Amino acid sequence: MPKAIGVDIGGTKILSAVIDEKGNIVKSLRVPSEGREGREKILSHLYEAIEGVLMNDIEGIGIGTAGQVDPDTGMIVTATPNLKDWAGTPLKDIIEERFNLPTYVDNDGNVAALGEWWAGGGRGARCLLCLTIGTGIGSGIIYNGKVFRGAKGVGAELGHMSIKYDGIRCNCGGVGCIEAYASGPALIRRLQEKGKSITTPEEIQRCAESGDKIVLEAIEEIGTLLGYATVSFINIFNPDIILLSGGVSNLGDFLINPIRKVVDTYALPGGRDVKITRATLGEQAGVVGASALVFLKGAK
Repeated sequence: MPKAIGVDIGGTKILSAVIDEKGNIVKSLRVPSEGREGREKILSHLYEAIEGVLMNDIEGIGIGTAGQVDPDTGMIVTATPNLKDWAGTPLKDIIEERFNLPTYVDNDGNVAALGEWWAGGGRGARCLLCLTIGTGIGSGIIYNGKVFRGAKGVGAELGHMSIKYDGIRCNCGGVGCIEAYASGPALIRRLQEKGKSITTPEEIQRCAESGDKIVLEAIEEIGTLLGYATVSFINIFNPDIILLSGGVSNLGDFLINPIRKVVDTYALPGGRDVKITRATLGEQAGVVGASALVFLKGAK
């Protein structure tokens, strides 16, 4: 059976896996990325991750990475501070030359969305929107089986839609981005403002499940903000399903219910029946979606 290698590059780790054409994981590996150490260190770990799962019958390599990517050339256009000196890396050319396999490179949000559409909770949806809510807010849109990227391949950055023109400065340099108000760090900051010293998503979840009123209030507040952003997403894209992934999505209905409440009130009527739920592939969405780039020829 044909197989592909999928790779997910993050600031602290690189996940790699061999995936068959039905989306099943055959073999996987996790290595550090040491993203703050610079390009050469990241590449050395990337080679290690690919070599560690390499086997016969591999049709190609798909890679998802943080930052903006030109999917046609496989060039990293911009990168996050967690991946030092990564911008300007001709990643497709580097990997094809080293491994002599067709290689596809895309933004990690696009790749996660593609994975969920191909083999996860959004399988076969006509229009799928995936929000990855963690350290930042990543996103991806799949329409009629193709990744929506915009004119130059760097669109669908929904986490950087501004919901407050005179608001908080975002890491991207913009002002009032939903990422600055509803990401994991934003939730922790909101809790600290309320006198709660909680630093991990797991701790927040435990407090929510135990009925901690302050924690539940903070979650409802960011859920409401996400709800208003989601109304705009619905009115623009009219998705049939919205999937939430990333560490903050583990809050489940504590987060989804306030989003749903705002959507049911303010989205245009034709889009209110959208399904909003958690993604199903979890941490594997990136490697599964990256392998789908190979099987679906870049999902263009």
